[in-house]
Amino acid sequence: TSTGWSAARGLFNAAWYRDGRYFEPQAEHEILETYREILRDLQSPADYALRVKTRKRQTGRLATIEPPERESRPILFVLDASGSMMIEMEGRTRLAVAQEVIERIVNTLPYNARVGLRVYGHRYRAIGAERDRAAADSELLIPVGPLNRAAFIRSVRSINARGATPLAHTIEQIPRDLRGTQEPLVIVLTDGVESFRRDPVLKSKQLREARPDLEYVVIGFMIDRMADRENLRGMAEAGHGTYYNAMDSVSLVHSLEQALNPTIEYQVFDWQGREVASGTFGDSHELLEGEYQLRATMYEGRSTIPLKIRAGRTVQVAETDLPETEPAAPAVVDEAEGEETPPPSAPPTRFCTGCGAPVR
Repeated sequence: TSTGWSAARGLFNAAWYRDGRYFEPQAEHEILETYREILRDLQSPADYALRVKTRKRQTGRLATIEPPERESRPILFVLDASGSMMIEMEGRTRLAVAQEVIERIVNTLPYNARVGLRVYGHRYRAIGAERDRAAADSELLIPVGPLNRAAFIRSVRSINARGATPLAHTIEQIPRDLRGTQEPLVIVLTDGVESFRRDPVLKSKQLREARPDLEYVVIGFMIDRMADRENLRGMAEAGHGTYYNAMDSVSLVHSLEQALNPTIEYQVFDWQGREVASGTFGDSHELLEGEYQLRATMYEGRSTIPLKIRAGRTVQVAETDLPETEPAAPAVVDEAEGEETPPPSAPPTRFCTGCGAPVR
């Protein structure tokens, strides 16, 4: 044209505008040389420039949702009243401490609670002619039903510790106690292991098979020997439940409260594995935008979930958002981890199972 525009000039300009190169081979050998030149360009070192636009990281919020209360489910308390519950602790008998704690817990239950009470070891001594009866000494004092607070507390206060620990026989009776209930909670409180040649671990497994909707909790009270703790943990594991080890009145209260309304503790870690937040479900934290990992510890075990925090937004996490826990074995809450407790230098005070007076 009059402006001198041509196809060759147009291609040259297109390459030039993009910092490229233009080739115009006219013969076969020139085409071959062109490709060689392109190959040399591809194989030669290249310089790059990276332009980064940064801004200050903004914050978002993690909000965890508190688990719903579980006190509305039917509850069966199973209380140890064997002779060892007359051993002294904190200036009283173990039984007196347990009675006081259970009374305190029952007073916090809602008005529509359905509660029952089974007791073992409270009628026959584990010696002489009464030993055979002691092997089956387990009684449902209060069937599971609407809570009569005053009557329940009177029954608890009337219990006297006397005999042995027929755990296996007691667990064998529980399915009958739970007839007509749905998703019941069974809390077994014991200060010792099986006294007779029966297997409470097997009975706990059979209990779970009979009532797969059951929530099972075993509380070891003042259990010093590690072997005994492991035995009770085995009971909890066989019933797909939770084991707590309580070594004083405070930890006993905590164990019962956790059994009724377990809390979920959690930690938040950044991509470098550093802990940046922790708490219990129901609270919230401000976090810098980015990717994190939340690790939750529940009554069933531990669970991990990834988090992505966005600026100015809130991420909510509920118990139902957590994947299955690992390990699948029941959680163990032990208030006295460590070596076995050495025997005391002097034997503890014992009390008469008849009148309650200290005995030498």
